[in-house]
Amino acid sequence: MRGRQLAIAGAVFAAGALAIAGTIALTTTGPGTAAYGPMMGATPARGGIVSDGSAAGLAARVPAGASVDSAGNTLVFHTSTVAFTAVASPPDEGMYTFGVAGMTNPVIEIPRGARVSIEVVNADDDMPHGLVVTSGQAAAGPMPMMTTVPSFPGAAVWTLAQASPAGLSTATETFTAGVPGRYQYLCPVPGHAAAGMAGAFVVTGSDQ
Repeated sequence: MRGRQLAIAGAVFAAGALAIAGTIALTTTGPGTAAYGPMMGATPARGGIVSDGSAAGLAARVPAGASVDSAGNTLVFHTSTVAFTAVASPPDEGMYTFGVAGMTNPVIEIPRGARVSIEVVNADDDMPHGLVVTSGQAAAGPMPMMTTVPSFPGAAVWTLAQASPAGLSTATETFTAGVPGRYQYLCPVPGHAAAGMAGAFVVTGSDQ
């Protein structure tokens, strides 16, 4: 009797897994991009390709108008125009990390009202990654793509295809950080944020 119950439970689990897999099947949407089916609720960004050898340099590059606090693992911007590169799964770092300005998953501070451009590069040759700026506790869930809402319009590159012989997939998200507060940036691919692929995104200034 117990064996039969286990067999039935296993069949139900397998059917459920197949249904989920079918729902979130990875689909190519253009050069260097990919998206997770209709559950994403957003149009994936269309990007391009950068050379494989550029990943380490991009992850280490300090952006203009910013200062680096390596001890505090913090990148602080002082200008109203913010532009930086976030490399997903950078060379010689953990798979579930972002490399920004020579740091891993740093706190990123920007002034209220800044126009922000984040170039997202996927250096992982095994799986897709993305980057979304959001609020709440989405990073703690196993499938943030189902619950995550960008905190600002345009603050999302949902997924980028894994690296290939052609190079590394890249896309840029652009938005205005209009409301002060403490947000987070994370990879919305299932399980990645929960594994550590997230960091704090702080918009400074008064809301008065």
